[in-house]
This record gives sequence, C-alpha cells and structure tokens, in this order.
Amino acid sequence: MKDIYELLNDIDIDTSKYEKMDINMPETTKKRIKNKLSSKIQKDNFKIKSLKTIGKTAGVAILIFGVVGIANPTFAKAITDTIKYFEGSRIYNSEFKRYSKGVDLTTTDNKISIKLNSVVYDGSNLYLAYELDTETPLEYGVKIWSTDITVNGKKINGNEKRKLEGHEFDNDIYSSYDKRIEKNDNKEKYIGTTSWDLTDYKLEDNKGEDINIEWNINNIHGIDGKWSFKFKESKKELMDNSKTFRDLGEISFNDIQRYKIDKFTVNPIESKMEVTQITNKDKLNKYLENNKVSDITTENNFSDNRLILANDEELFALGGSGYGVDNKNGEDLVKSKQIFYGLKTIPTELKIIPVKAKMGPNEAAKFRFIKIKDLKTNMELMEGKDKSIVINSLENKENNLKINISFKGMDIGRRMDLVIVDDKDKYLTAVKNKEFENIKIKQPIDEYTDIKNYNIKGNLDLNFENVNEEDYLMYLDYDNSYSLDMENAKNIKLN
Repeated sequence: MKDIYELLNDIDIDTSKYEKMDINMPETTKKRIKNKLSSKIQKDNFKIKSLKTIGKTAGVAILIFGVVGIANPTFAKAITDTIKYFEGSRIYNSEFKRYSKGVDLTTTDNKISIKLNSVVYDGSNLYLAYELDTETPLEYGVKIWSTDITVNGKKINGNEKRKLEGHEFDNDIYSSYDKRIEKNDNKEKYIGTTSWDLTDYKLEDNKGEDINIEWNINNIHGIDGKWSFKFKESKKELMDNSKTFRDLGEISFNDIQRYKIDKFTVNPIESKMEVTQITNKDKLNKYLENNKVSDITTENNFSDNRLILANDEELFALGGSGYGVDNKNGEDLVKSKQIFYGLKTIPTELKIIPVKAKMGPNEAAKFRFIKIKDLKTNMELMEGKDKSIVINSLENKENNLKINISFKGMDIGRRMDLVIVDDKDKYLTAVKNKEFENIKIKQPIDEYTDIKNYNIKGNLDLNFENVNEEDYLMYLDYDNSYSLDMENAKNIKLN
C-alpha cells in the first residue's frame, strides 16, 4: 500500500464544489464582506477559480474546501468522485514528508481500529496521519467529534470554545480530514489527518528536544469509545527553521481601520499570520455616506487587499478563518488567521503592500486575450508595465494544450487565473451585460494545485482540454484592474 502522504498527494479538486461558510461576526461586518465578495462571486458564476483572489481580498471571510478526493491506491489516477478536502491539498509536500516521523501504534474499540502512521511537529502545528478500519459503516466519514490532546502535561480540548468580548466561538485549534479508500460489505477503510495548532502553548520555549504527547479520541461518528495513543515527538530538526514572532505592533492604511499583527509563525511546512482588525464604525459609516458607496474595499483609497512579502518573497495564501464582534467603543473587532505555504528560512522583515482594486462593486477584473495559434515559446505576455507571463514551453496535440509559464513582477497569486474562451467578443458582451450564464470558459485540468506547484518549483504547468487554435488565452490586465500602493506599504522588522 502507498505511503499515506503519497495517497494525500493523489488529490484532485472539483472547483465547482465548495462551501462558503458563515462567519461569526457583526451584521455590519458581514454586510461589508458580502458586498465585497459580490464582484468576486461573479467569477464563480462563469467558473473562474477565485480561492486565491477571495482568500486575499476577503481577509476574514472563510472559504473552506472541506474535503478533496483521494484516490484508492489501486486506481490512483482514476478519481471519479471528488469530495471537499481543502486542507488535504496542502498536506503533502516534500518538506512535510522530510520531517515526518513514522510511528506504528494501533488501538481498537467498538469494532473501530485506528493505526497512527506518522507524526510531524513543525514548531507550530502537530500533524497526525492515520488509517482507520471499521466494521460499522460510517455514513458521513470518520467525523471525530470529541477529542483532546495532552502535550507535556497540558491538556488541550479540541472542542473548547474561544471567547472575545464575552462571546463564544468555535475553536480552530483542532481540525480533522478523512477519505474512505476501501469498502467491502459493512467493512470500510479510511485514511485521515488531524492537525493541532499549538502556537499559543509556546512549546518552542520547552528546553527539551522531545515533547510528550497523548492523543485521546472519545467519539467517532456518534460512537462513544476510547482510542488513545501515547508517543514522543522531536522538535529539534525543524526548530532551526521555525519561529513565532509575537506582538509585531499596529499598522493602518487609513483612519477607519487599523490592524494589530498578533503573531507571525514561519516554518518550512506552512506559515501563518494572526491579525486583529479594528474598524471605527462611525468613521466607516460617514465615509460610506459621503462617497455614496456600500463598501470601502472597492474604493482606491481604502482596500482590504494585502500583498505580503517576507524578505521580498511573496507569501502564497492557502486560506484562513475569522470571527468578530462589536465592542463597547463603537468598533468592530475581527480576529483572523491567514495561512501561507512554508518558508525554508526565517525572514528578517515583512512588507505589507495595499492592493487597490480599480473595479466597481459589481464589476469583474479586466483581461487581455491572445489566440492560441499565436502563442510561442519564450513569448512574454505583458499584464502591465512591470508584470508579465513568460511562456517557457508549450505543446498542443489533439486539442490538448500544455503550457509551462513563469511570472515576472509581484502579486503572482492574483495573476494565476489563466483560462481559455472560444469567443472573445461574446465573453466581453456577456460581462458587460452581466449575463454570466452565457459565458463558457475552459479551465486548467489541475486547478488549485497552481499555487502549491509554483511555490515549490517557481514555474507552473497548465493543461487544457478541447482547445482549438482559434480559441483565446485570457490573462489578467493587471494595470487596469489593480494597483500596488507602494507609497503606503508597511515594513515590519522581525527580531
């Protein structure tokens, strides 16, 4: 049988199947986010991927791809059913497997057997990968509904609530993902991963090289039981390239909103930033009224879009979560966490650059077009005065187009939305008339692996099916859609 992380690498995502989850926050904040997403949601209506765009522009909005299909090892390349598994799309990478520690612990209760295969502690998150065999069919998957973990004597409840200004919210300390890979009558086999965010427990301050862990599961899919594992995990190897920076100060780009950078955690597997956004509601409402707009994020002077660089290296966003309340001082408070791909070295500086959207609240971004037959190797497609796409190689056989590209200039994550249309004029007319149901777009086959692959290799393979030479490749007209506000960029020194 394949290594469990190789199974996690056999991941495809059906881009039409995702969930926009509700967020616990004030109604005024929800309304602004809803307005803000409206121009982005239009992309989804005609099937342009928008995870990366919305992930950056929505900030506190949660887009959860709950599960991604993982192939049965016998039919690794023949995935016929994809399910939502967002976290799985980033679980497997070379750094993850490099630092994983193999374990072989099995526990059984109520005809459910769990084998813990491997463990990774990256200085921030603890990842546990397992196989589960059951003689009781699990209609909705594994669903670990009650669990806790004890680390160096400190018990952490995965179901514990977090509090802000007297309000309770679901905790994101613990998350779990699984996929059934075998079924024989009532017997089923699953593989899964769990992730525990241990940043707040400051394990990096522990003087020893090992951490002692006990993982207890008390309920699986409504079935009570006792599944328990005890083991040690070393943090020595990863800690040289892992660090958490706390209380990095407050920044603002206008007099309406300010941001407290609570934490920035970096390691080779994934990095994350935790921010408290504070919005003065009186000033916000006055601005909206005076400017006759419903959302500050669509105006040039006020944008929640942020491009984040670490030592001049762009951080590629994976997703995030958030929750918020109104406080007693007439302010909206929103706590958000943004997750990025890992960095192999610890940076000394962060740069946060505002990205101003030039589109109105109900407008789509602008694009440029080139016919497929006009594409050439080594061609440079300009997206703006200092941004371009380089065609490293291309092959078009039997209407299947393969292109390898790289990018020049910043804000790469926003510029990866390359798609193909068969009629440029029909597309432009449909966008103008907001007739999105009439737009037909061909997307890359391996969608949503884009950022992951570019983060690792520095170039990107795009594969399109059913492509004709008279079709058009559509790419972002950056300068007519966005601008980088370098004048108001903020630098944060990391000590």
